[in-house]
Amino acid sequence: MSDALRAGLRANWTQGDFGEVARFAQPAADAFVERLALRPGERVADI
Repeated sequence: MSDALRAGLRANWTQGDFGEVARFAQPAADAFVERLALRPGERVADI
């Protein structure tokens, strides 16, 4: 992640613009969960 992107995300996070932060974080989060290959009934901690 570039320093410019990181600075922009930090500014949005500080201002409370979580929707803007989520716009960048969601694709990585989706890919992470997909790689887990969770099965029905498995328990996970949502933190």
